[in-house]
Amino acid sequence: MALRIIGVTRVRYMLHVREFFRHREARGVVSFSRTTRLFLPFVID
Repeated sequence: MALRIIGVTRVRYMLHVREFFRHREARGVVSFSRTTRLFLPFVID
């Protein structure tokens, strides 16, 4: 169950990343990369 939840969360996260870049394009990339560094470990774990 845990692996399934992690998989779904990862897919939703990636879709969110795509939407972010699609709407924002080049804006706020630096701040977004910082946020990614903070949240990425939680997504992987």
